Amino acid sequence: MSTVFIGFTFPDWVPTKYSLNATTHQIDIKTLNVDEVINNYPKSNLRWLTRALGGATKFYRVKLINRTFTLKQYKQLIRHAYSGHKRSIVALEYTLYSDLYKSPDSPIYRKFRNILYSPEFITRVSKQSPSLIAQIPEKVSHYEELAVIAVTQNPKAFKWLTLRYKMNEKVLDAYFKSNSRYNNKVQYEAIRYANPSQRFDFVSRNGLLLETLSDKDRSNRNLVYAAVIQNEKALRFASKDIKSAINELGVLTLNKPSGIWFVLDYKFVTPLVTMGTNTVDLIEQWVVLGMDWLLKTKTLVINIILDRPDTGLEKTASKRSKLKTTKATLTKKRGMDKQIKPVVDETLIERIETITGWQLLELWQVTKLGQIGHVYVAKFKPKGSHYLGAIIYSEGKGVVMSKYPAVFSRDGNSIWRIGDKGEFGPDTFDIVQVTYTKQGVEMILKWRGDTSTNYYTLIEKNGVLEKGFIKYRPNPKK
Repeated sequence: MSTVFIGFTFPDWVPTKYSLNATTHQIDIKTLNVDEVINNYPKSNLRWLTRALGGATKFYRVKLINRTFTLKQYKQLIRHAYSGHKRSIVALEYTLYSDLYKSPDSPIYRKFRNILYSPEFITRVSKQSPSLIAQIPEKVSHYEELAVIAVTQNPKAFKWLTLRYKMNEKVLDAYFKSNSRYNNKVQYEAIRYANPSQRFDFVSRNGLLLETLSDKDRSNRNLVYAAVIQNEKALRFASKDIKSAINELGVLTLNKPSGIWFVLDYKFVTPLVTMGTNTVDLIEQWVVLGMDWLLKTKTLVINIILDRPDTGLEKTASKRSKLKTTKATLTKKRGMDKQIKPVVDETLIERIETITGWQLLELWQVTKLGQIGHVYVAKFKPKGSHYLGAIIYSEGKGVVMSKYPAVFSRDGNSIWRIGDKGEFGPDTFDIVQVTYTKQGVEMILKWRGDTSTNYYTLIEKNGVLEKGFIKYRPNPKK
């Protein structure tokens, strides 16, 4: 038997299944004179491509599932793609690039790798197709260089990089530089993935980025100093103590002894003096406040630490038997804090990827629960036409999740829900309520769509979050 494709016949041993680890070794690419090689490819026109697929490239992906071209046609596509022909680039992305991603060592396509993975070729094609970088295996020896090129040529390519490369310093710097205007989305997104040293570098180039940082960072003298020196308007985003120090002494003294003492005095000495009490009274007040906080939170903290099978969560369920209350419920008014921010914790990222077998494209914290629990929204790198999103609950080193698989169809504008544009992100989800019981965590999830808003329960059972439907509510007509 054999498998028939457009204009060519392959034996049925040609690999067609996707594998996350199609190759375990590094893929080395030979340096070629790309111009010379491509100039020897046939020049003929591409009427056959239009006849086979039409002119609307947004439908090419669906039409090219499980289809391919002859070797001669591939050479024609490569030549036209190198000249910036969009239809050729898209056709290559969902055929030859896709097949090489699945089987990098394929004897049929291997000879094309040195061209398709060359910096010269990626420089030419990335402008037209930002998603093409997702079709290149990260095991390519110079993948970092290719990622930098893709993001430099088209900032939208950043979206298609896995989280590990979104946090890569060289890639992130290229992304940051791709748009130099103030108040632009690129720089505001880039700093969210930056490590501390790169964060300092970014605010030194655009002080207004201080607005996007955490309260802890806005209390950091070095970061605030760099931001205000770059743009004095950044002062309004600094913490109260540092803002007072700058207004009182000037920004240049912030890192001098007088500025450091002013901040310490503002934080610690002034509050003690204004309380107008002696030391004994002060200690008594602190003890009372501490006991009040402990009484309010002990049920929550102990109930959070549950015994769950095979999730890596701490097994301290015996503590629960000492409680009179067997249930703790959190709402937006009590104990639940909505905080949307990207996650750059490499340990958590690695754990989620290990559990699922999928690489993360995005991981967002959407809700913080007390001092221990967190709820995340995850979007994974597609495997061919198969997509995956997840709602994840994390506690300590362990995670449980509810998975949402989907399949690419038509033009990709409706993957998980109608009109979602292929996005599975934090802005469409709300955690309405979280309840901790002896059996595990229970949540009420609100999922906003283009046409309706749905409510679900997520109940922990056997190491996963099982989804149950509550109600459907149509959105008001626009």
